[in-house]
Amino acid sequence: MPGARGLIGSRIDQPEVNPQTMAALSGRYGARARDVLEIASHNRALLAPLAPGAFAIGAEVIFAVRYEMARTVSDLLVRRTAMVWRNPIAAMAAAPRVARLMAQELDWPRAREENELAQFRALYSVNMPAPRAISV
Repeated sequence: MPGARGLIGSRIDQPEVNPQTMAALSGRYGARARDVLEIASHNRALLAPLAPGAFAIGAEVIFAVRYEMARTVSDLLVRRTAMVWRNPIAAMAAAPRVARLMAQELDWPRAREENELAQFRALYSVNMPAPRAISV
């Protein structure tokens, strides 16, 4: 991984990004995590998690499209972030935002965005754990 030392030991002033997300960025991108954060410097909304409970942020979608040739929602949520395996409920919740960001970046027509989202849901909703009741 390029710059495997990543952000460990370096100080980056990103108060909008929680420490778990910063650690995930460092783990996934190494020193290139700074490039992901640079994308968000032009649009602070891209620092927000993709969904509640997600450790990936919107800037990662843009980075993956621009620099890693990500071209499908599944590619982003399965291979680029591994969110499907680490937090499948958050992955399912993040899928619409991922599809929207990819559509904007890749200039997809609305039909392609909807198709990408439908394909992701068809492939991965079967393997999602059943929701658990919360007892109070």
